[in-house]
Amino acid sequence: MGGARASGMVRFVPIQMNRAAAGPSKRAESDLYASLAGKRRPRTRIALQAICRRVARADGVLASGHVDGRFLAGIARIAGEAGVRLLITHPDYLVPALSLSEQVALVEEFPWVMLERAAYVASSGSPRPVPIVQIAEAIRATGVRRNVVSSDLGQPRNPPYPDGLAAFVGHLRQAGFTRSELMTMLIEGPANLIGLSDRARHPVPRR
Repeated sequence: MGGARASGMVRFVPIQMNRAAAGPSKRAESDLYASLAGKRRPRTRIALQAICRRVARADGVLASGHVDGRFLAGIARIAGEAGVRLLITHPDYLVPALSLSEQVALVEEFPWVMLERAAYVASSGSPRPVPIVQIAEAIRATGVRRNVVSSDLGQPRNPPYPDGLAAFVGHLRQAGFTRSELMTMLIEGPANLIGLSDRARHPVPRR
């Protein structure tokens, strides 16, 4: 997904690169990987660069959406070249299914990358719930200030998003996060990410 901010809102434009949804051939998949790794410049890389330029002009945020985890480092690099912050959507869920070491590597290599922790991921109504203890471990390993908490709810099998988000926050509290840490991930982090806070913003890569 590409995100552009207007009047404090984030607007998302989908980029279809999920192999499970798109079902590309092995050759197409190889071309995409090579493109994002900078080895070639086919249409996918050029299109992503154009999207990042538009996001940068709007002082927005790029969200990864349902992108295969293997492509995220390449996307983060392209976003950085354009001076754009990148939010990786539910990194510990089925897509992109990043391991703990992969999450840590991304936040260490790319200071402009943030990670989303969604209530949907831990909900009993999701197809494969992730244990709270696993989510808490990932937050600790990558740093509270590099994570934001959201709901991603609204599905028929899940609770309404206010209730589901409140329950998720309660579980995180039981997992040992302080009120201050939760406020950072729920309020301060998202506000800094999209430029709504008076405090220092999340790092923006140099163009």
